[in-house]
Amino acid sequence: MLVRMRESEIQRSILDNLRWRGILAFRCQPAPVPVRKGSVIVGFRRADAFNVGMPDIVCVIRGRFIGIEVKSESGRQRPEQHVWQERIAKAGGTYVLARSWEDVLSALSHEFSLCSTKS
Repeated sequence: MLVRMRESEIQRSILDNLRWRGILAFRCQPAPVPVRKGSVIVGFRRADAFNVGMPDIVCVIRGRFIGIEVKSESGRQRPEQHVWQERIAKAGGTYVLARSWEDVLSALSHEFSLCSTKS
């Protein structure tokens, strides 16, 4: 029986593997900002519309920016995520669309020797 991982489980696997290798990596999760009327919260708004579509995981390897968008087996990239892919590439960074840790390892191992253990 094939076990399908949820996107959150794939993200955790990728973050754990990057951090185990000593790589600076974190999850991007833009939090909504409360809208207040006096002391009462009356709603929420996005923190910054520019961040919509930003990759789930950001890391820096040897000074290079890496954005990792995590998708489940059936997940699809949204148009805003594709815009971020283009922004990152234009800025000289690397964008990875990953459905597993193996996808990240495959995309980055030749460039950054990720298959080696941490020193």
